[in-house]
Amino acid sequence: MAKFTTGARSMTKGELYESQYNSARVNLLIAVAFTVLNCVLAVFGGSTYFLFSCTFPYTMVSEGAFWTGIMLSAEEYAEMGVTQADMMPMWFLYVMLVPAVIAVGLYVLCWALSKKRVGWMIAATVLFVIDTLFLILYYGVHVDLIMDYLFHAWVLFILIRGVIAHFRLKEVKAQAAEFSGEAFVPVPEQSTEEVQMQQDGDAAQSEQSEPTKANSPALHMADFSTKNRVLLQYQVEGYDICYRRVGKVNELVVNSMVYDLLDTGVAEFPHELSCMLDGHEIKAGFGADSHSYIVFDGEVVKRKLRLV
Repeated sequence: MAKFTTGARSMTKGELYESQYNSARVNLLIAVAFTVLNCVLAVFGGSTYFLFSCTFPYTMVSEGAFWTGIMLSAEEYAEMGVTQADMMPMWFLYVMLVPAVIAVGLYVLCWALSKKRVGWMIAATVLFVIDTLFLILYYGVHVDLIMDYLFHAWVLFILIRGVIAHFRLKEVKAQAAEFSGEAFVPVPEQSTEEVQMQQDGDAAQSEQSEPTKANSPALHMADFSTKNRVLLQYQVEGYDICYRRVGKVNELVVNSMVYDLLDTGVAEFPHELSCMLDGHEIKAGFGADSHSYIVFDGEVVKRKLRLV
């Protein structure tokens, strides 16, 4: 019968670190998207500006659009004291577009390649640090730019946290690999007499033990055609034990038959599934230490850190 265990957590460390890294990539993409939007608006003569934009690319485009006379109306230029004689030819806008396109292209490249390599996320963070310095040095410190300062500070926090989370996730995976490859501790050698005495004692204890418990009834045959995720699998003494997740339901499958299951919902809490077969007690579950495990006759035969 399935049961919940104590110490429930809705997210493992591995899941948290991976979520933070993905959040950094998403925020980087949002910043790039708004930057492109602002640059397009500036090129087509719009003075509207959305927040959450990288400063350097937008500044290059807006300066080019402004001094070529396409950003504002003639009346607005007149109010600012800018005359036709101050205007630059259209090639000035094209020249200013070059560094803007390069900067945006670098951000997009960093976002795309950071999915596989953290070095590109580090590069994106460095680029955004430079962009923040450009904001302060080019525009100075003004109250009306407070939202831009806050946005840059927030994105920097998210990016730096994402980089740190990646390396912490590597540590968690390394610890999991080290645990799974834990050295086998050999049993001390015994003499023939000691072995015979132990066997006789086990036989006597077996005769006095309680009768074998009845087999647990199979709930149904496992459906392997449906989408599922094998959390842990192990074969021992002719039993193929599979601990898997189908949708929001975790199942204990032994020799293709489901003997226990539990609907854990979206937030998976620590739990344990169990059954009795031919006198053997089989258990599988998820512990409060974020490990999946399989137990056969009271012995943990397989255990693995659940990263995702």
